[in-house]
Amino acid sequence: MAGAAGIEVRMKTMHPSALVLLAAIVPAARAAEVSARQRECQAAVPLLQSVYHRIESGGDYDSAGLLRQNASKSLIRALDAERASTPADEVGAIDFDVFTDAQDIRIDRVHVEVADSPGGASCTLLATMLNYGEPIRIRFSMLREDEAWKIDDIAAPGAANQPSWRLRELLALPADAGATP
Repeated sequence: MAGAAGIEVRMKTMHPSALVLLAAIVPAARAAEVSARQRECQAAVPLLQSVYHRIESGGDYDSAGLLRQNASKSLIRALDAERASTPADEVGAIDFDVFTDAQDIRIDRVHVEVADSPGGASCTLLATMLNYGEPIRIRFSMLREDEAWKIDDIAAPGAANQPSWRLRELLALPADAGATP
């Protein structure tokens, strides 16, 4: 068969058993890739488990401090910008605990799992828990930065009587807009 510019192209047919073998190898390779990404993201789970363990223990803790300690550089810049734009006599955009989507906290049955593992240096974790018996779901966008997993954004889909929110969107609000979920 003559191809473009007079180059001869010979086409061969693939043996049916080779097609079957190829059909088996490709999904297995994709599954191995997904599994490797899942394992990589699984390494981020202990970070949130330690945060929630501290909250569950019932003692006083500093939510803003825990967030800052575990935040990506980009999120720290956003937190700093929001704080700098907030008048000294005001609370600012975040006036609730972002780890529990609440102001009053008594959590139990905390579970953290990988929700999405797209690959690269990011993944999404899902934390589920009960707070005063009410189910709470919080999604954490995680970023691998300086050889460690960091929180890059937090979102809550909202529950009964609670609006949904994303931390980065709240940080972009004017200081007087308030953000109580």
